[in-house]
Amino acid sequence: MVYLTHSVATNRGGMELIGRDLMVFLQESFEITIVSGDSRQQLPEGVRAVRVPLPRRPAVARIWLYRLLAPFLSFRARRQSQLVYSNGAVTTVRSDVTTVHLCHAAAQRGAHSATLAARWARAAALRLERRQIGHGAGRLVAVSRAVRIQLEHEYQQPSLVINNGIDLHLSRVRRERGDGPLRCIIVTHDFLAKGVPLAIEALALTHQVTVTVVGSGDINAARESAQRRGVAERITFLGPLPVDEIPYHEHDVVMSLSGYESFGLTMVEGAAQGCVVVATDTGVAGDFVEAGAGVFVTRDARDLVRAWSIVGEKDAWHDMSQRARHVAQQFDRGAMRSAYLALFEQLVSR
Repeated sequence: MVYLTHSVATNRGGMELIGRDLMVFLQESFEITIVSGDSRQQLPEGVRAVRVPLPRRPAVARIWLYRLLAPFLSFRARRQSQLVYSNGAVTTVRSDVTTVHLCHAAAQRGAHSATLAARWARAAALRLERRQIGHGAGRLVAVSRAVRIQLEHEYQQPSLVINNGIDLHLSRVRRERGDGPLRCIIVTHDFLAKGVPLAIEALALTHQVTVTVVGSGDINAARESAQRRGVAERITFLGPLPVDEIPYHEHDVVMSLSGYESFGLTMVEGAAQGCVVVATDTGVAGDFVEAGAGVFVTRDARDLVRAWSIVGEKDAWHDMSQRARHVAQQFDRGAMRSAYLALFEQLVSR
């Protein structure tokens, strides 16, 4: 198998985390040659590597260099392979299976791009996505029901849904809400995109909520904003943490305030540990809201306070928490792995 992906460095985000996990699992059944921007030291032992020299930044350079170099560098490996799999890679290489982690056409409308470089990157990715899906994507796999709907709407292309998954064995469940303020958690690598400034603004409108932020971002700017609004004592910044150390179980609510999410691993991780979901209508948020395990919110501070008031009542929280844990069970990483393996084995046996 030739495995096309920009990166499997797990500190870059959820897509990379899922990609690495899947690659390690597939090693048991396939000889894998990975075509990525990662060095050999970052890759699992036993994986053949074709390294595409990519800069860390800007994103637009990473996208275009991968587009230009990956087809050339992987040519020999692809000729010798039974299967070409593209996992989140925006590329012109013809693939047998392409997993779409992010529908760029839909993201263009929903996600906020703060910088010119970010807008260029999105435009570049969209241009390549249109070509890829139109001519060389093969069998499309969407990582969530939301992405499948987007692909059908934007490109009139049917796709199979294989939900991303989490390791449910890591879950530590909080069963009671307690008498204090509603305790909310946000996990992110991008404070602006994921709504940390919005949470700070909303904190200033209520005294009944605390917020914990896990992940990297402009902590100094966020702390200064919290200080100006008089809420510094009610927001805590923990910095980046390994998944198994994120204290979801110490919180009542997991928040996802993005303009766009294709899946939203943090929603599932939090829900599996008893957190109620408060989120924009992105990714898998709809699965939780439809099941009575969460509340939709717009990117507006007063609306966020409204959502907090709904889930803050003890009886409502307890019922929603139980429902959230139940919904999270469908996003099991073992089921995800098995579904991919079955798909690949079916294609190879033809």
